[in-house]
Amino acid sequence: MSTQRTIDRFEHVPTEPDRYVYRISSTGHSSARFGMCVVCNEYATEMFLQVEGMTYDNDGEIAITYYKCNDLFGHRECLLQSRRSTP
Repeated sequence: MSTQRTIDRFEHVPTEPDRYVYRISSTGHSSARFGMCVVCNEYATEMFLQVEGMTYDNDGEIAITYYKCNDLFGHRECLLQSRRSTP
């Protein structure tokens, strides 16, 4: 997959390296399939998946890595609150 296609999947991608980026999507299922929300540990009628990435400089281009990043299942609001600030 090309770097640009990967970047296009995220919400807002900064133009500088070492920044966290996120994408979030509905699974179409509830906690009955995926378990409790990993943030609040409560049942979710609609479960979301949040994918975390980090930007880095790849020979002058911004690219995204998933190294040391987290993917979480939970309520949309809980996942939005769980996002990390930039290091």
